[in-house]
Amino acid sequence: MNETIARLERDLSQAPTELDKACAASALAWELRLVDSVRAITLSDETAESLRSLLAQSSTLPQADQFNAQTALATCLRTKAWCVYRLADYDLAHRLIKDALLELNKTDDIEGEAHAYLILGNSAWQLGDYDEALDAFNACIERARQTENQRLEAEALGNIGLVYQNLSDYRASLTYHQRCLNIQFQINDKQGLARTHSNIGMAYFIIADYSSAMEYFHRSLILSQELGDVRSQAIAEGNIGDVYFNLGDDVSALDTYQKSLSLFENAGDQYGKACSLSKIGSVYDRLGDSQTALAFQTDALSLFRNIAYPAGEINALVAMGVLYERTGNFEAAKACFQDAAFLSHRIGDRYAEADALYHQGTLILSSNEATFLDYQDSILLLESARKLGEQIEARELIYKSHKALSEIYKRCGAFETALKHYEEFYRLRETVFNTESDKRLRSLQVVHQLEQTRRESNLFQKQAENLKQANEALSVVLLEMEQHKKNAEEANRFKSHLLSIAAHDLRNPLSTIVTITDFIQSILTSVKNGDSLSQLAEAESMLNLIHDSATRMFKLIAQILQSSQIDSGKLQLNCTLVDLYAIALSAVHENASQAERKEQQILFSGNPDLFANVDAECIREIFDNLISNAIKYSPQGKKIEVKIYHHQPPNNREKTIIFSVRDEGQGLTSDDMKKLFGKFERLSAKPTGGEPSTGLGLSIVKQLTELHGGKVWAESEGKNQGATFFVELPAYQAA
Repeated sequence: MNETIARLERDLSQAPTELDKACAASALAWELRLVDSVRAITLSDETAESLRSLLAQSSTLPQADQFNAQTALATCLRTKAWCVYRLADYDLAHRLIKDALLELNKTDDIEGEAHAYLILGNSAWQLGDYDEALDAFNACIERARQTENQRLEAEALGNIGLVYQNLSDYRASLTYHQRCLNIQFQINDKQGLARTHSNIGMAYFIIADYSSAMEYFHRSLILSQELGDVRSQAIAEGNIGDVYFNLGDDVSALDTYQKSLSLFENAGDQYGKACSLSKIGSVYDRLGDSQTALAFQTDALSLFRNIAYPAGEINALVAMGVLYERTGNFEAAKACFQDAAFLSHRIGDRYAEADALYHQGTLILSSNEATFLDYQDSILLLESARKLGEQIEARELIYKSHKALSEIYKRCGAFETALKHYEEFYRLRETVFNTESDKRLRSLQVVHQLEQTRRESNLFQKQAENLKQANEALSVVLLEMEQHKKNAEEANRFKSHLLSIAAHDLRNPLSTIVTITDFIQSILTSVKNGDSLSQLAEAESMLNLIHDSATRMFKLIAQILQSSQIDSGKLQLNCTLVDLYAIALSAVHENASQAERKEQQILFSGNPDLFANVDAECIREIFDNLISNAIKYSPQGKKIEVKIYHHQPPNNREKTIIFSVRDEGQGLTSDDMKKLFGKFERLSAKPTGGEPSTGLGLSIVKQLTELHGGKVWAESEGKNQGATFFVELPAYQAA
């Protein structure tokens, strides 16, 4: 996500024309919607204004540019609608997304249309228009399939499941949730899985299967935490709090609601924050702290009003009215119930209106100072509530209204009318109880369906996990095969180099030995025949040449065998506590004669008592190799600096020992640096005295250093600027 935003930021800053700039800005705004809604809205508004100005000059724009401008404008409107929806202004989001769809109809942006229909469905769903929501979600699915966007298809399927859940059609709801879940498992969409587990948990919650609900809510919470999705974590915590609340565990409910509130605040979700405040108020109400409960409900009401969410306002007003009634503030309670009834009537929520009228009508029953006129007003309110209840077939509300009317008529002395209402209350209550029994039976059927869904989901998840494990195992096998292939190729290259060495590096000294032995043989024949003994001195010189050639071959073969031993993992280190200063000093002395032959000067500096737990012979070889290389590749008369010293790495890491060799030779090119420590690599520098080179020395240095837990590197300012090689090894740490 951050990489995409960074790329789009660059595109925006480098855009050559106004249209290119606007197109880049619209794409950037769409990506920003997930991380910075406020900036996304601002950028969308500014870019939309610029695009409208460009489209107003459409007669001068090429057709392709007009098309790009229309698509970018639709993206801006879609982005703003998405952000406004997340901020819970559903009415504005609904209007904006319809404008975006009008613009999208002028383009061929099918995926853009899919996203727009998803937003349209979500806003219609929140506004209570379920038919429009279902049509929009199905339109989204159709376009998501055209563009093979499975993630979007799954989200739309899940949302259809939620609509049917609102409509109490649990069979259809479960079907769509299962289809959604299957796709999310296939594409490993953890964010989607978190959301769907939450939705299935809510289905269990509705039918009061709190154990299963808690299980799914916890799964959703864990997935959300793995993703770092703060808003989804807040929703999951709120759902878990609802389970605790319904189970009567007020302490756990309060703690969980407060976690949810904090997370919603961090996510900038005003709707979620308002809901959490209202839920916390409900807990304090049940704990008997009416004043604290009232304070939270008041804050919730203020937030619901700010985001223009009338359903939330109505619930908060009714809750506040009940609290005011309980504390004896009947005027404030009456005002809350009146506002709730008025608002419910305005938005057409007849159940909420009837409920508010019922609460207002029953206020008289809590007062000891009621007049006959007060009773008359209450009767009118309760009759209105009863009639609305009959229109929408809200039987529980109807029988509650009859019971309240019976009590009021009894207080007024109209016992006959009171009896009629009580009889109606009793009859309807029995009907409701029978209906509740039927509902409980249906709930058991739903539980069965949910259990079947759970089993299918777990089976599918297990199959998906098995497939994932199989893919991982296959990946491991493929990696091993690839490594075997590389090893085989490396072995072939090694074999080719060995053949080359056998053909050149070994042939030349062997040829010299054969030639010289033939010559010595002829000298010995002459001596036997009584010829001059002066040729014996020449023969002695020839023997020295044989010794040098044989030594060079021995060293070459030893290096090849050592490299092979390291590669095969057969080299065993014999580590003891040794002074690296002493080994470095010895290596300098051993190479001094070689340096003198080229009139070079070795300058050595260091601190004694540099102890390390190492294989002394291997370290001696590392030091000797680097010093002899410096001599080999440096011109006549140059200086070579050898240093060894303690080093304290940053971040309080343990001390190390650094050995360095600096020469004034041919330096290293950037290409040299890339292949510096590889086997048989030929660098740009050449031996200055005709010395031989196998191409294995630096490779062995690197391998031996790393076997000791150290590291080796080189630094050079470039060609003919000299080079410095460093070896860093762990120092001995005294207990």
